[in-house]
Amino acid sequence: MDIKGTTTTQTEAPDRLPGREPLAIGDLILMEVLQGFARDREFETAKRLLTGLLIVELGGEEITIQAAKNFRALRKAGMTVRKTIDTIIATRSSRVAMACCTAIGTSIPSSNIPG
Repeated sequence: MDIKGTTTTQTEAPDRLPGREPLAIGDLILMEVLQGFARDREFETAKRLLTGLLIVELGGEEITIQAAKNFRALRKAGMTVRKTIDTIIATRSSRVAMACCTAIGTSIPSSNIPG
């Protein structure tokens, strides 16, 4: 169930994963989610549940510099990035995807993933 009480396949997926797959949330995503709660009780409940997951640092010097480069490259290509955090999350995610592919012996063409 999501924070509005809606149940979907996506909101039910984490319930099927514990014990099978590690669940993680990015620190900046955690911040974005938590700041959306108007009521203290809901904030505390969400904080308790989400901080039980592995919290992954999304930023850091290397990622933020690469995210800035990616943002500039997208802007030069005529694309508009909605929010800076989107660039940071995408850059960190692309690094994780490349690391996972390397670990399992698969490759992703570098032209498909910035940074």
